[in-house]
Amino acid sequence: PADQVLEVFRPDYAVKVWAADKTAGIDIPLRIHLYEADGRTWVAHRPASTVFQPYANPALDALGGELDTLFNRLLATLDPWKLP
Repeated sequence: PADQVLEVFRPDYAVKVWAADKTAGIDIPLRIHLYEADGRTWVAHRPASTVFQPYANPALDALGGELDTLFNRLLATLDPWKLP
């Protein structure tokens, strides 16, 4: 398909998010959007630090930073030359 949204999260981080702020549970799992445009496949996502920023919660800020690192590692494994 031309568009797919993947929901990605680890249960251990869900527990940490809920412990930091129950209302932030609505923003997990995080999402990765794969789409086609201009004959190429693109990957888009909102970093966890951006998703959690409106909560103004230091514990969520720390978790957002940890999750940004994990997502960056995950996304770095994509080989742009092999994307259809």
